[in-house]
Amino acid sequence: MVYFKLTTPLLEIVLASRLEGLVGCQVYCDRQYISYADLEQVLLKLRSLYKEVDTLLQKRKTDKERLTADAEKRKQAEIMQYVRHSTATDPDSFEAMSDKDLEAKLGSLKKWEKLDIKQIAAEQEVLFIDQHYCNDNLKARDEDEETFKLKPQEIIKKNDSKRFTLKEAESEWGETKEQERFRLENNKIALQEIQNKIERRKYLEMTKDIKYNDPEDDADFKVKQEFRFTVAFGFGFITLMFLAFACGYLLGKKVFNLNETNSLILSLIMGMGTIILETILFVIRMEKMDAQSRVKEQRSNKRD
Repeated sequence: MVYFKLTTPLLEIVLASRLEGLVGCQVYCDRQYISYADLEQVLLKLRSLYKEVDTLLQKRKTDKERLTADAEKRKQAEIMQYVRHSTATDPDSFEAMSDKDLEAKLGSLKKWEKLDIKQIAAEQEVLFIDQHYCNDNLKARDEDEETFKLKPQEIIKKNDSKRFTLKEAESEWGETKEQERFRLENNKIALQEIQNKIERRKYLEMTKDIKYNDPEDDADFKVKQEFRFTVAFGFGFITLMFLAFACGYLLGKKVFNLNETNSLILSLIMGMGTIILETILFVIRMEKMDAQSRVKEQRSNKRD
């Protein structure tokens, strides 16, 4: 939990809120801490008191404007009678105060109206400890223990003298501008990755019932693909076989100056070699197509 060491400025705020004895450590505790939650309640109480006093003053001013001179005298008499009664029963009541005292009280509360707990925390020593339970060490009177002879005011003065504020801690151990920039950039990248994962998860959740239609699974597409492959392979096979026979014959006749028979034999050799090469390439191509078909079938089975 978050606590603050009770110091003179904090004590002044607590006294102004009229919550002394209700927040922070008890008078006999030798720690004199106040929790973050208690300090929030103190600030809320101060704002509430300011609003109450301001509303009461505005109401009195409005009433005075509406009253005639005679009615105002009767009203003043009633107020004075009420003030006497209220003072006898509750001397701290705002209703029992005069307009001048209310204006003075409003002025003293005004400085706390816009006070923020962050401003207070920056000027105080922060403690991160387990839940604190007050003790009665200051109530004891043991001559051997000097601590027991202290009073709450002395502990608060000691806290003032040894105070190491949050602002001082930030200036000594806080991150530099370069470290802050690096941290912000890393945070931005991490947030973007998290956002991408969330978007991806949403997309998968939205499309989990949609079946993926592979165009290669379409029967018409397969027929067209096989037809294109057959036409391309047949045209290439016939063309290369013709060119092989023709090139073999011309190579023997014109280059090597062979007779008719030897030129035809060379043409036959080159043509047969081309046929064997085309057959090997055809077998390799068909094997690859079969392998791709098996992989797609396995993927479709897993998807189902």
